[in-house]
Amino acid sequence: EVTAVELVERCQQFTRPKQALRRGLEGKVLHWVTADLVQPLQPPLLGAQFDALLDCALFVALGTSDRPQYLANLAAMCRP
Repeated sequence: EVTAVELVERCQQFTRPKQALRRGLEGKVLHWVTADLVQPLQPPLLGAQFDALLDCALFVALGTSDRPQYLANLAAMCRP
């Protein structure tokens, strides 16, 4: 089971099929969520826990002032 978070909802229509194919996830349970991970977490991600997190180029695109909140959000969502 995989949950993918996209910053821009419109991008999901382009990202979904390509990422599923590239990452070998065809036929798997995929949940797509649109969220701004630079802001404090909101439902459905507030309280969510994941075994692994993968950043695909968002961190490097963030300004230095946005990075602390982003990292705090990732830490809050990662299971110990």
